[in-house]
Parts: sequence; C-alpha cells; structure tokens
Amino acid sequence: MNTSRKTIDENKTLFSLKTIIFRTIFFLLFSQIFLTFFYGVANFQNFLDSTLILILFITGIFTVFLIFFSVFGIILSAVLLIKTKKNILKFFLYILLFLFFIVESFLLLGIFKIIDILALGL
Repeated sequence: MNTSRKTIDENKTLFSLKTIIFRTIFFLLFSQIFLTFFYGVANFQNFLDSTLILILFITGIFTVFLIFFSVFGIILSAVLLIKTKKNILKFFLYILLFLFFIVESFLLLGIFKIIDILALGL
C-alpha cells in the first residue's frame, strides 16, 4: 500500500514539474518572439544604437534560458515516456518540438551575435 502511494506522489510530482517546465518554455518562446519583433520595430523607428544593443542582449538572455529549459524539457519528456509508457506519440512530439526550439534558438542567437558585432563596429 505504501509503495503505490509513493508511485502516485512521484507521478503527480513529475506531471506538475512537466506543467511548470512547459509553461516556462512557452513563456520564454513568446518573449523571444516578441523581443525579436520589438527589435525590428525599434530598428525601423531609428532607436538609439545603445537601446537596440540592450534589446539584443535581453533577447539573447531569453534565448539562452530557452535552450536550457528546452534541454530540461527533453530530459523530462524522456523520463515521462519511459515511466508512463502511455502516449508515446505525444511525448515523442514534445521531444521533437523542444529540439526545434533548441535549433531555432541557436540560429537566432547566432544572428543576434552577428548583428551585435556589426553594431559595435568590430
């Protein structure tokens, strides 16, 4: 009886951790998209270079956090896939989605760093 309660508590903890991680990932993704859009609009509106560099820096921080949480989301999805052995397709799609977020984040981070180097005149 005690072991089944422990299993239920572990599953509740894993699924609540999954909810927190997924919401964090989507918050960071939408923040990254919004800040990238804001950078484009600010560049079109001729904001100061220091302001544009600050927007790029903040977007880069969100991108790094998105990469970190996406890797953690992949690990968590793999653990849930192994532990529950249900909804295999759903967890496999989560893993592919997080891999897409990681690739997209690395590409955007590279683009932001190239823009940052060009803006500094190096």
